[in-house]
Order: sequence, then C-alpha cells, then structure tokens
Amino acid sequence: MKVLLINPPAPDNEVWVREGRCQQFDIWGSPFPPLTLAYIKTQIRDITETLLMDPAPAGLPEKILMERIAAFNPDIMLMSVTTPTFNHDCNWFAKKVKTLLPAIKIGAVGIHVSALPEESLMNTPYIDFVIKGEPEAIAKELISAFKEGADLKKIPGIAYRTGSGIRDNPLPDYPDDIDSYGFPDWSDISFDNYLLPVKERPFSLISFARGCPYPCTFCAASTYYGKKLRKRKISN
Repeated sequence: MKVLLINPPAPDNEVWVREGRCQQFDIWGSPFPPLTLAYIKTQIRDITETLLMDPAPAGLPEKILMERIAAFNPDIMLMSVTTPTFNHDCNWFAKKVKTLLPAIKIGAVGIHVSALPEESLMNTPYIDFVIKGEPEAIAKELISAFKEGADLKKIPGIAYRTGSGIRDNPLPDYPDDIDSYGFPDWSDISFDNYLLPVKERPFSLISFARGCPYPCTFCAASTYYGKKLRKRKISN
C-alpha cells in the first residue's frame, strides 16, 4: 500500500498557512513547512510506503505535479484542508486526482473537517473520509485498518462514507505522552522552499505542547488538539 500526504496546490499560486489553528492567506508569501503531515509520515512510514509533497512552495507546475502523483500511484491520499481553500482542495484538486486514479481513497485533515466532518463530506463527492482533531495516532490506526480490510466502525476520530450515507465515529482520548509521536519526518521536504520574511533564511517548526483549556471565541485550538494541555518532556 502507498500513501500520499499532500498540501494541495493553492488557488492562483497563493500562499496559505495550513498548520493547526493557523489557516490563513499569508501576505508575506512565506509558507509554513507541513509539520502536521510530517508527523503523520513518522507514524505511518513503518507500515506503508509514504510520500510527502508540498507543491505550492516548491513552485511545482500542475502538469508535473499530476505526473508525479501518477508515477507514485498511491492507494490513499491524505491532504491538509483549510476553510478558505475547501472548495479548491476538495472539489477541484481531489476531483483531478480521482479522475487520474479512480480507485484511490482520498481523506482530509485540518480544523475545518474536524469542526464540520459530516458537512465536509456532504459538500464534496470526492472525499472518502476525514480525520477529526489531532491526526497522527488516528491516521496510523486508519491506514492499518485499510491494509487489513478491517471494519472502520472501530476507528475513533474519523467520519466516512458508507453505502447508506455518512458515519461519524466519536473522538478518541488523545495520548498524554506526546513524546510517543516522535519527530517529524522531513526527508521529502527541502527547507529552501520555506524562507523567513525579510531575512529570507530557511526555517522549520517545532511542536512541544498540544491542547488548550481556554474558551477563546476567536481560536479553534481546542477543536483540533483538545482542551487538556499536554507537553513534551524536557529531556525529549
């Protein structure tokens, strides 16, 4: 089995931040490295062949992108989706991939599909499943289930299409030990594509805590990472 992890190409070659709660158009033109997808790659790389792609910062033309996707020939594509790019991601890009590879299963992660899982699936015919909330552990369990042909009813934290409609499974308890997530796998990524504004130096991201107990109305952090604060150990 092969899994493609991807930030979809941005509409009109714009730069969008797709990480965690920070999902916005970046006026500085400085994309963030795909931290969430890199963590997912760490979780699933031992159980499946995995490729991570971020075509917009790399300046990859659509024709070459589709050729590379076809050459990799994934069984599953998991993409990071935002609210403002939902239609482009799920009704344009996903459609192109489904047309190219009709048997592929396409899934989405991100705050939008976490907050509105059923509505997200209802608003596009091209997405087969969504992962709700913190995706790393759920993605590993889900990919294992696909490999083994297991019943998806037992996989917490997903919503997916069934023969009769949409099933929305309850969220799992997030692990207290986030050290168990390991470190992001950047092996497919060139940091030359991610430059700090003004200084134009390559940069990366780190994540040393998850969750937020505060009910700020302007922030979706707890929707994605839960309300319990969980930290990496200093030694880690």
